[in-house]
Amino acid sequence: MSQLLFCKVFSKYLDPALITGEIQRAVAHKAQVLRQKNALCVYVGFDTLIEHDLLCKLENCIAQAARLEEVRICPQYAPELFSSDYLPELVKELLRRGVLVNGFLQGANVTLQNEVLTIHLQHGGYDILQANHFDIRLKELIYEWFSRVLTIRIEGTLEADLQKSQQQEEAIKRELLSKMYGSEERAKAAQSGQAVPVAKPQRQVKKIPFDIQGLPFDEDFCELICGREIKERPMPLNQVNAESGRVCVWGEVFAKEKRETRDGSKNIFSFDFSDLTSSNTFKAICESQKSQTYDDIKEGDCVVIRGEASYDKYDREVSIRPFDIMRVKKLGRQDNAEKKRVELHMHTN
Repeated sequence: MSQLLFCKVFSKYLDPALITGEIQRAVAHKAQVLRQKNALCVYVGFDTLIEHDLLCKLENCIAQAARLEEVRICPQYAPELFSSDYLPELVKELLRRGVLVNGFLQGANVTLQNEVLTIHLQHGGYDILQANHFDIRLKELIYEWFSRVLTIRIEGTLEADLQKSQQQEEAIKRELLSKMYGSEERAKAAQSGQAVPVAKPQRQVKKIPFDIQGLPFDEDFCELICGREIKERPMPLNQVNAESGRVCVWGEVFAKEKRETRDGSKNIFSFDFSDLTSSNTFKAICESQKSQTYDDIKEGDCVVIRGEASYDKYDREVSIRPFDIMRVKKLGRQDNAEKKRVELHMHTN
């Protein structure tokens, strides 16, 4: 059975700058969708150890692009890759899972011998670590990521300056949550138990992937708003009717309407647009907290749309339900005739 490469499965969601050599080789084993939480968990096989900060950046990138509240990447490493030097990265993961370590592990000496991982504390905190079941949670995480069963032994300086340790832990936790959620605002919402606001995605500008001959587009400007990249040439709007079915069209938005459903849980968007051969309306319904995608489309934007054209029995007209939307840049009116036209204007009193 052929393996699914992680970077290919999530290619449209990833920032190319994050796709390093080890990410290119990573294999997507399985994915778990948590619909009630609007979250995704992906199990990914890596052939080398990955820094926790990079995992957080990948998660945040996918979450923003896919409009998810949370994405978790669960590394699947070969058992022999485990090293005591990787403990700080595991501690970062335990911190974001809510395990309190209070900075006690800073400067700790860690050794691995005969399947025993020994942590020699320098700043105390043994009782607090034990009360938070640190050894058990660390053992579970090592098994989860490395399929390896180790004995965890904690020794060394056992007493601690509790206040200083708590301050260290809070600083580390804030930094981790900020990296995980992409901003301090979203991190604070996560800590307080509030709904995490969906961050505005950073869209990548690319060249238009289809033939634009005869179309008034800047070939060097195209950005994906939602769905998949459109590679087919759009048809004129005057050819769209109730029997057209799946269509690809373009036009400039000249009117926009947004309204809520009666229960306030969803938003209904209507966009009137024209390609100068005719005009039409594309409509979308989404949950209120996920409306940023359509809020970003403004009057005057030029869009290419792929979707389903059908007769709307409520508005009694043909409209389009979009699957994929790209924003393009419309060029100004051009005179390409060999003999240029001259327009004269006369004013009288």
